[in-house]
Amino acid sequence: MICQSQALLKFFKDHNHDVALLHQAVELLQNAVLMSSGGDGNHQISQELLAAALITRFERLGDRSDLDTAINLRRSLLETYPPGDEGRFCAFIRLFADLSTRYEKYDEQSDLEDALSAVRSAMALRPQNEGLSTMEQRLQQELDLKNQCE
Repeated sequence: MICQSQALLKFFKDHNHDVALLHQAVELLQNAVLMSSGGDGNHQISQELLAAALITRFERLGDRSDLDTAINLRRSLLETYPPGDEGRFCAFIRLFADLSTRYEKYDEQSDLEDALSAVRSAMALRPQNEGLSTMEQRLQQELDLKNQCE
């Protein structure tokens, strides 16, 4: 089921952008998430692929519930990585990207704050962590500007 939905997503992105294929991939991945258990690797993979498919569908169709669900999936995925696991860095970056998208589209302050928190958490996991990243600086500046305007 995971491979089938991956193939549908790839075909959607690479070839004809048929929305029916995208809906089918999301449906298959939703089923894969429901059928897998929380502790196995397939569950993690299914959740990650479902979040990616929902983001793709949001970008194509603009349904906010797809973006909201993807963010919720990303947050729950973070809980599946033990401290120190290298997957946490990528999970925080993906959460940051999705929260940034939602902030840019809907201008909700909490999304900006959560995005900043996610990127800080990601940067803290990097061994070469020295100061603020460019991403974090940009977000902090935007947050400071927003707070000054209120």
